[in-house]
Amino acid sequence: MLLKLNLGSEGNTLEGFENLDPRWKLFSGVKPWDGWNARIPYEDFSAELVLVQHVLMYCKKEDYGKNLQEIYRVLCKNGILLLKEENNKRYQWRKIGTKHKTGDIIGSTNLEEIVPILEKNGFKVVSTDSKTITEKYNKNYPIINRLPKLFKDKLFIVECHK
Repeated sequence: MLLKLNLGSEGNTLEGFENLDPRWKLFSGVKPWDGWNARIPYEDFSAELVLVQHVLMYCKKEDYGKNLQEIYRVLCKNGILLLKEENNKRYQWRKIGTKHKTGDIIGSTNLEEIVPILEKNGFKVVSTDSKTITEKYNKNYPIINRLPKLFKDKLFIVECHK
């Protein structure tokens, strides 16, 4: 049976997902993950879906590629990556360099910057339409959060296939 991974979940655990976070000891139902630049603790081709929401900000831009390759490694053929982040052209929750309890803010991106990086690392971008993606994936069980900001273009979401 293939897995669904929620990387950087903090306490936002999702039923049916392996919820992973570097600070896993602080949250019930969360498993250890050493964070960006570390191996995701699952076998190659073991996941059908990887969800990344508001955690790319803890990754340096120059490290996006190697971390996307690690996500690609665990995804099965035709596996799905859902990536939701702040659109730094419209909104930044925290500025780069900010010290925060969850880690230092060291990255920031937007749709125009991230799509070529995703494609360069083997992902096929299927959709960048926030409304369509949210309707598709929140239909039976809500997995995509912070919808008001998403629909005010403060956030963006990308659906990619391996």
